[in-house]
Amino acid sequence: MSFRIQGLPVAPFVPLFGLSEEVLAARGVLRRVADRSPGFPCRVSLQDAVPGETVLLLNYEHQPADTPFRASHAIYVSEQARLGSRLTSKKMFGEYALYLDGKVVAFVCDNSVFIKPSAAVARLAPGLPLGPPYPGAKDYAVADELLDDPELLRQLIEETAALMPPPKPKKPPKPKA
Repeated sequence: MSFRIQGLPVAPFVPLFGLSEEVLAARGVLRRVADRSPGFPCRVSLQDAVPGETVLLLNYEHQPADTPFRASHAIYVSEQARLGSRLTSKKMFGEYALYLDGKVVAFVCDNSVFIKPSAAVARLAPGLPLGPPYPGAKDYAVADELLDDPELLRQLIEETAALMPPPKPKKPPKPKA
């Protein structure tokens, strides 16, 4: 017997993204900021949220049928989940690199989000403070304040990725002698 594990569809959660704390609370939803990884598993992307990422904590009824098997549970959904599996992260040097469509677009270092310099940053978020994500790095836009505006953060990440060159193809491994 074979089976496939897949995330929940993002569509039912999209209307919740970006709502105020008060509106979310009225719907029984809480917004949290991930402060560690693992610890905030998104049930859409099937990935742990990286520190600094906003997630929604809500009750999800995964078996709504009127049977003895009816069930619901608390789940996390990343507000950046509308990017789905296109947005990935890799742990690097104790911090995280964020990739969209295989292109590095940001770093999460010391609980801050650093967006790669691009024309998209200059156009969409010109007032963001600048700082190096790690010692010796050039300055990146520090996008922490955009965590409260997930739609603008999503747009900034997508447009930054569109301006980045495609990833270099991986070299095939050398045959063993």
